[in-house]
Amino acid sequence: MPPAPSVFKSRGAVMFVDVSGFTLLGEELRAQHGPVAGGAMLAERITQVISQLATVCLDFGGDVNKFAGDALLCVWEGGSEESMLQDACDCALAMLGLMKQASETAGSSLQIHGGIGKRTLCSSFQPA
Repeated sequence: MPPAPSVFKSRGAVMFVDVSGFTLLGEELRAQHGPVAGGAMLAERITQVISQLATVCLDFGGDVNKFAGDALLCVWEGGSEESMLQDACDCALAMLGLMKQASETAGSSLQIHGGIGKRTLCSSFQPA
């Protein structure tokens, strides 16, 4: 009989961050550099942006719980609900600033959208 899945409950804050604008950027890079070079440049840019956003999350005491394409799920646990929520909000503002700076210097039209919540978090785990 396979092991049963486990559910772990904790208190914390979560932030979902989705990057938009990669489709348009990909079309522009493809038109300017061709499909192969444009595709490689797009993949490099996606990796760079997601890496920078993940670093900001970690800098504000969060953990990146999941990557989903061009989105991140960031989690804060282990403090008071208000301090974790404040850390998540401060992180979101820093991410917005990072994206504004990146669009000004690189001329890209990338943006982030997301949401923040706090309370009971449920994490599930299915053993192999």
